Amino acid sequence: MEHSCEADNKYPWSYHGTDNGPSNWGKSYPACEKEFQSPMELKNELADDSIFKAIEFEGFDQPVTKATVQNMGWTVMITLGDDVQRAMKWMNRTFDLRNIHFHFGTESDPGAENVINGVRHTMEIQYYVYQKELDVKVILSTFMDVDDDNYSALDPITEVLSEVMYRNDSTELKSDLYLSNLLPKISSVEDYYFLYDGFKAIPPCVPVYLWVIYKDVGKVGKDQLDTFNALYSVEKDDASDDCLMGPNYRPLQKRDNRIMFTAPYYS
Repeated sequence: MEHSCEADNKYPWSYHGTDNGPSNWGKSYPACEKEFQSPMELKNELADDSIFKAIEFEGFDQPVTKATVQNMGWTVMITLGDDVQRAMKWMNRTFDLRNIHFHFGTESDPGAENVINGVRHTMEIQYYVYQKELDVKVILSTFMDVDDDNYSALDPITEVLSEVMYRNDSTELKSDLYLSNLLPKISSVEDYYFLYDGFKAIPPCVPVYLWVIYKDVGKVGKDQLDTFNALYSVEKDDASDDCLMGPNYRPLQKRDNRIMFTAPYYS
């Protein structure tokens, strides 16, 4: 369900502002009106069934012992601060992890950005990774749907969200976070991930991003989801029920004759 927040209009852009919401992004950020925007609806029947190498992860099984959690106004962002090398290994290249973003809503009003085979999931976790030598930027997205039981892998994040209720609030993780436990388990070797060329889905809509979208879905507990949905997109003095952060996603963009790929799992 859409809602509008007048206080969001004081920022350069927003999801819920009446003047600077997604329909107006192109006025200040012309790249947001170019072709090949993100997010997209991805469908198996429209995808080229190509074979890709499996995705592997380096350092994701090592505990994150230091990280900053920040309310950006438009997302919750985690920036790692320890010395462990964490990367996605794919296509014989190493993509270093830069930060992690969360897009979320409720069970009845889900907040994932990309839509898979007609389904918008409750939450989308986006891992921003980068291949320096070729200057290739990738967003690896995974999904979560709401469940009655809390998911222990998320506890190190949700236990500190009360400290970042308002825009520009930040805090540090208090417990070790294992990124490997946040990744969904691959349930089918025939149905692994989607791949498409797009833009960063927030202003200034930077081009030349590859999106890698896991199809398998993890779980987020109802109580955990409530902690995300208690966050505000504005600073404390402007906080109201109209200015909650979620659902924080950009509306679906046109396909523009792009080829999307769907990759089976081959190790």
